[in-house]
Amino acid sequence: MGMQKKVIRLFTIGLGFVLGLGVLASAQVQAEIGPSSSTDKSVLTLESVRQNYLAAERAKKLRGELKSTATSSENPGQWLRQVERNSVNMVTNRLWADEQKVVNIGGREYYVPNADYGFAFTHNPSLRYATDPVTGKKIDKSGALAYSDYKDRVLYFESQDSYREFLSAFGK
Repeated sequence: MGMQKKVIRLFTIGLGFVLGLGVLASAQVQAEIGPSSSTDKSVLTLESVRQNYLAAERAKKLRGELKSTATSSENPGQWLRQVERNSVNMVTNRLWADEQKVVNIGGREYYVPNADYGFAFTHNPSLRYATDPVTGKKIDKSGALAYSDYKDRVLYFESQDSYREFLSAFGK
């Protein structure tokens, strides 16, 4: 089944829950796409990243900031940019324009925009971890590679190999 069909089916599933058809929609998912794998999830995440990139390119064209009429959506390496962890709000997993505050926990550095976020981060250990979109492993944000899409959403990878494998999911 192609990536486009999966995206459409997942949208249909969400609509089913909104309409109160959760049980029926859950059964439909298992029958149509089977058990989800980390590969399926990474393909869907990569498609979301691609759509954010394309939307940003269209906005630049409309504002006259982009001279070229061709949008390069075929190069997944352009869809994400590596960012320094100290520019990421590690509670919301978003790129943050303002300077971040350092929260030291167990000798590791995490970044938050203010004391309120720091309190939440200190008292909720689950905020210190993210899931690698390729391997599905739980990884500590303080040591992970951080990449941002064009909507400033941050994805964390355990290694460059995992990041490259994520990009290679394009076209599968």
